[in-house]
Amino acid sequence: MTPDVEYVVHARTADDGWELHVHLLGVVLTRDRADAERVVRDFLEGHGREDARTAKVVIDWPDDH
Repeated sequence: MTPDVEYVVHARTADDGWELHVHLLGVVLTRDRADAERVVRDFLEGHGREDARTAKVVIDWPDDH
């Protein structure tokens, strides 16, 4: 059985949106917080992650936003 995969993302404010730091994979940008999960899943898919659409995505947003 395959263990449940969880991708941890640390969000940081950027000049015109958000930097989404995907643990051990890289950084992707989005303008809208509401689009963050979709953008991360597209990023994962682009990196060949077969579980990009089904894995749990946990986004750690800054407390002040």
